[in-house]
Amino acid sequence: MLATSCSNVPQVNPATPSVKSTTAPLPPAQEVTIQGAQGLALRGTWRAAAAPSSPALLLLHMYGGGREDWAPEAETMQQAGFSSLALDLRGQGETGGEENWTLAVEDVAAAQAWIASQPDVDKRRRGTVGASIGANLALTHAALDPEIRAVALLSPGLNYFGVSLEGLMSSYGARPILLAASDKDGYSADTAQVLAGEASGRVDLLIYPGSAHGTELLYRTHGDFLPELMRFLDESLAP
Repeated sequence: MLATSCSNVPQVNPATPSVKSTTAPLPPAQEVTIQGAQGLALRGTWRAAAAPSSPALLLLHMYGGGREDWAPEAETMQQAGFSSLALDLRGQGETGGEENWTLAVEDVAAAQAWIASQPDVDKRRRGTVGASIGANLALTHAALDPEIRAVALLSPGLNYFGVSLEGLMSSYGARPILLAASDKDGYSADTAQVLAGEASGRVDLLIYPGSAHGTELLYRTHGDFLPELMRFLDESLAP
């Protein structure tokens, strides 16, 4: 990793993650369908945490991907006590419809509302993790919804498919944000640094060597990124 920058938070020993895995039996993953914008059926995979009143995450894939991109990490998150919903975006994966990125923001809102309605979720401890276009959708929605406590953005872009991040950090305010990109993925690395400079609260800026983009950061960073992501989520969504 070339650079890590955190503001307004104490430094944590990278070798000592704060997440605590559970040995309790984990509920099986469930395939779910959620009504999105204009009635579109959104396909998702829900993994509930073993304990009640859990923090919960919405996982948004990059363009051309699908909810299965998050499967190994979603299991790790579940073991660490997080519930998660991995969603197929409209026109992608097993979700039908045409690509429409304006409506996709409404889909994200619908998915977060569904998560908040789950009986074993603490709706005050919700976050979104997004990759590439999923990152842009995550911040766009969170800027409109103050109940989203934290976001983690993997390879965001100042403008993907017309989903612009310009000016959104002001609306996002002082909530925690994690920004990750690769140094050779120049557009995303530049975007991450711009957003970090505009942040007014905790910001974890992670720039890795190489060209990994989006969810590729999860498995092409020599195992360095996932522990950082888990630590950020654990701390940002703490009771």
